[in-house]
Amino acid sequence: MLALIGALLVLCIAATAWRAGERRARETDARLSEFSARLAFIEARVRPPSGPPEPEAVKPPAPAAPPPAPAPAPPPDIQLSLPSGAGAGAIIARLEERLMRRWIAWLGALALALGIVFLVKYTIERGLFGPAARVASGIVLGLALLAAGEWTRRHKPVLAAGLPLEPDYIPPGLSAAGIVGLFASVYAGHALYALIPAAVAFALLAGVAAAAALLSLVHGQLMALLGFVGGYVAPALIETPNPSAAGLLLYVFLVTAGALVLLRWQRWNGLGWAVTAGVTIWAWLALLMPRSELPLGLYLIAVPALFVLTLPKDADEGRPSFVWAAAIADAMTMVVLVIAVGYHAQAIALASALTVLLAALGLRDPGFDRLAWIGGIMQLTLLAA
Repeated sequence: MLALIGALLVLCIAATAWRAGERRARETDARLSEFSARLAFIEARVRPPSGPPEPEAVKPPAPAAPPPAPAPAPPPDIQLSLPSGAGAGAIIARLEERLMRRWIAWLGALALALGIVFLVKYTIERGLFGPAARVASGIVLGLALLAAGEWTRRHKPVLAAGLPLEPDYIPPGLSAAGIVGLFASVYAGHALYALIPAAVAFALLAGVAAAAALLSLVHGQLMALLGFVGGYVAPALIETPNPSAAGLLLYVFLVTAGALVLLRWQRWNGLGWAVTAGVTIWAWLALLMPRSELPLGLYLIAVPALFVLTLPKDADEGRPSFVWAAAIADAMTMVVLVIAVGYHAQAIALASALTVLLAALGLRDPGFDRLAWIGGIMQLTLLAA
């Protein structure tokens, strides 16, 4: 079985690499065509006219020029050299700028985000507050951090010369910490204490994901990364006595939907790979949970459709590599699920539905026509097993 899964992985990676090679070949042809057009335009501009040259007018002879004056002696060779420590000083200054202004700010934001999560966890273990107070404190702190991030964005720090500090990493760090705190607090209110009904909880989680997407348009890709990665990590940091595979996977699906909607407008491949990792890791962890066959199977069917349908159908650019990676990981997880449950009829039906869906997505968009290959290889692997 491991050999078959390995063969599946090799074949799928080969198909993905071939697709990437085709895309690079098309890009190279387009660049060569553009270069040829520019070269033809330059040649047309510099080519002399084809007609006969016009006769030159007869000019009177110029008066004799005076004898040239003796050339002055060349100045002595003066070599200007910078101090040997100038280059090292510039490198140290750049390292100090990155360390003090960027990484320290983001480490502080991560510490704030984890502080909200562990505040809820600490009050659970110590029994300091009631459930409502615990969840409310996390929500209030998250909103306070969002407000602080917006305030610091509007009131940027000023350098000694009177110029604003650019770029400033403090506002996106504070805002991302607030997003993580809201994710953790809403999830705890629903999964731990049942204070928030399921419909309301998932609506709130979708709203938090949408807020992270909107804030990232102002604060950039790092804000989106920290916000959505925090959304994926939050369920792992808060323990629940009665884990629910359906609730967990629906939560992950909503977080993924918010991230992919943002990726439709912002070509942030780093966020795409983070989403692919989060979707795959939680799918594999759900395999270990009880009564996860049906919710996990439906989740594995919905995820490829979500990835593909969020991209424009008539996009001229090549399809992102993380979409292919997500489809391959999804198919492999479905194979493991069918084998783990002992080839139940329900699991086989879910795998067949995934194969049909992958073929339909390939027919819908020619850019994803290799998805049918992934579905066919998955079915061959199951038949061989």
